Amino acid sequence: MPLSDPDRVELRGLRIAFHGSNGVHSPTDETVAVVNAAAKALSDEGSVVEEALLQGIEEGFEMHSALMIADGGLCVDRLLQEYGTAEICTLSWNAF
Repeated sequence: MPLSDPDRVELRGLRIAFHGSNGVHSPTDETVAVVNAAAKALSDEGSVVEEALLQGIEEGFEMHSALMIADGGLCVDRLLQEYGTAEICTLSWNAF
């Protein structure tokens, strides 16, 4: 979708969905507070705001995880080296 001048966006009536947590990785309390404040600010400007989780997010997480290890972990190793860390967070839907 092409982006245009943000000052020309009409917020009144704009439909917006948001979520504070995607069910995969819990955000910090501060992150949730900022997301909720942004949703309220948009609602106050006349946007139609609702909290909703995208359908299929679980499948997307599983596909992303499978792709990241499809090469035996080389992609993950490269990303860790690129960001200068050896720390890795493993997530599983079974853990939630």
